[in-house]
Amino acid sequence: MAIASTPIVARDGVLVIKDGAGSPLSYTVAYDMGDFKIGGLNHANKESLNFYARGNFFGTRNIKDKEFTFSFTAHLIGLGGDAGGPTINDVVLRRSGSDWAAATSTLPTSAGDTFHHLIQWTVERTNLGATADDVFTLKYCELSIDWAEGDGSTCTINGVAKMFSTDGMTIT
Repeated sequence: MAIASTPIVARDGVLVIKDGAGSPLSYTVAYDMGDFKIGGLNHANKESLNFYARGNFFGTRNIKDKEFTFSFTAHLIGLGGDAGGPTINDVVLRRSGSDWAAATSTLPTSAGDTFHHLIQWTVERTNLGATADDVFTLKYCELSIDWAEGDGSTCTINGVAKMFSTDGMTIT
C-alpha cells in the first residue's frame, strides 16, 4: 500500500456530519476553517487506573471507556436554512422545519435518550500518491454549537465522542 509523503494541510480535509438512519442524512460542513481538533486518543480507547504501593507503581488496569472531546470552527452562513438546504445550526440543533428535525440518532434508544451524530473527517491522500484517502469516523457524538459575531462571524462545533461499541471510532 502506497502512502503519501506529503504532509496533511487544512485544505486536504472534509468534515461530514451524518445521522443514524439507514439512508442517513448527510451534511458536508460548509466553509470550515480546517481546524478539526481531537486529543487523548489511545490504543484501547479506555481510561486506566494506576496502582501504587507506598508511592511505588506496581500495576495498571483499563477501567472504563474513554470519551474524547473535539471541536472545529466554520464561518456562520446563516442561523437557519430550509428543507433541502440546511445550515450547520439545523444539523446540530435539529431545528424545527429543517430536514434534520426528524433525524435519527446514531445511539440506539436502548442506550439512552440523548441524540448522537456521526462525524467523519476525510483527508485527501490519493491526489498526493497514496492508494486511498484517510477516513476518521466517530460514530457516537453529542454536539453543541457556539456562535461568535464579528466581521466574519463564526460557529464552533464542540463534541463528545463516546465509545459505545467497537465501531465507536474507526480509522481507515
